[in-house]
Amino acid sequence: MTAVPGFLARLFRLQAAQELRYPVAFVTNLLAAAVFLALLAFAGRAVSGAHSPVPLLLGFMVMVSLQNPSRIVEDPAGAPEECMLSRWTLTGLMILETLARGLWMTLQLSLTFVLLLLPLGLEAQELRTFFQWAPLAWWVGLGPGLMLASATLLFKRTGALLNLVSLLVLGGAVLPVGAGWVGYVFPYVELLALVRGAPGSAGGAWIAATAWVLVGVLLLRAAERYGARHGLLGVR
Repeated sequence: MTAVPGFLARLFRLQAAQELRYPVAFVTNLLAAAVFLALLAFAGRAVSGAHSPVPLLLGFMVMVSLQNPSRIVEDPAGAPEECMLSRWTLTGLMILETLARGLWMTLQLSLTFVLLLLPLGLEAQELRTFFQWAPLAWWVGLGPGLMLASATLLFKRTGALLNLVSLLVLGGAVLPVGAGWVGYVFPYVELLALVRGAPGSAGGAWIAATAWVLVGVLLLRAAERYGARHGLLGVR
């Protein structure tokens, strides 16, 4: 069991080293993210009257776990068959690396929030709200992320599909979306309702997100077996 935290810590250090290796790029990306979030926040205020940027920050957390598994498969520095030579399963590698990416993104989004604190007139309480819901946001995106990774494993270039789903995630963070029965099927909708103070069930969101993760794991393993049987894993 101690191997998992140790491996996760190494992944996090590697993520930090990759990001901080080029400080000018890191700072520029941070400023660009702040400007982008500010524009989305102003758009959200104009459309729905919402003043809190927390749904946007959580939307970015969902996008991390949504996109990262497919990015691992498409990474030109490695191949799926090379991942399978590891002591970790492909699914385990994806989940741990996505978790490390999510932890790093939490730090980045926190810095972005600090940059927007005065320009947008934000309150420190909103950052605590983000920390409160960030784990659920990461978990919500993981299930669909594993499903998309299974499609990437078999059909390769699925970047356009990832971008489309990511746009839907950002749209939900900006537009007023009601939960109702939809929240029991799509936990992201339930998460947004809870953050905005609407009636909802955090436990129900966790259960629904867990169901999506389980389905994602099953689909990914099925795609892995099918790809290995038909020689698709090394084809890009």
